[in-house]
Amino acid sequence: MSVMLRHATTDDLDGIMRLERHIFTDDAWPEDAMRSELQSPHTYYLVAVDDLAPDDVLAYAGLLAGRGSGEGDIQTIAVADDRRGTGLGRTLMLALIDEARRRGAGRLFLEGR
Repeated sequence: MSVMLRHATTDDLDGIMRLERHIFTDDAWPEDAMRSELQSPHTYYLVAVDDLAPDDVLAYAGLLAGRGSGEGDIQTIAVADDRRGTGLGRTLMLALIDEARRRGAGRLFLEGR
């Protein structure tokens, strides 16, 4: 088994929301809000999946950064309990930082919850 990152779509919404509700039990995003995030041209969301089970979302992360806006905001990063400590969260964050740079963000924000 190997983990691969790919661009998230609304087809991943169920898997993302399963993790969201499990990890952020008291302040999970509403499903409609997450759907909007996945559909927005100003966001960039990734999912990590097992190459043998590509519908099983192991982790996800999202960036809000309009092209040319000069700023970006890492919206969320979540990693399944059994995948923590493997470097997956770091890999997702570095991928978001790279995308923020491609979009021209000179400043990037991250607020923890």
